[in-house]
Amino acid sequence: ALGQRPPTREEARLDAEAGEVLALAHHLKEGRGVTICATVVTSGSELCSERELFVAAKHRLLRLAERARVNAFTDAAVSPFFGLAAGVLFNAVGVGALRPNTLLVG
Repeated sequence: ALGQRPPTREEARLDAEAGEVLALAHHLKEGRGVTICATVVTSGSELCSERELFVAAKHRLLRLAERARVNAFTDAAVSPFFGLAAGVLFNAVGVGALRPNTLLVG
């Protein structure tokens, strides 16, 4: 898209790792069931608001899921504390009353 900067080396590495996890999810799910992809973003920079980080993370994860051919809901948690955000995702991710029966952490 116009105005987007190319990913940094670290972002490219993380995208590659996420792509591997999503490819495994695609293989395990074989197109069946509900897939939820979530990511943790650590904040702390004054350059972006937490809302901007959240929206960017969800869009990036959706693009990665599409590239891996995984139909998925996406979610993100933004916090200056990684452990806190990861705990929120582990406890709260789901769609309505549905909860995942498989959790892949990468």
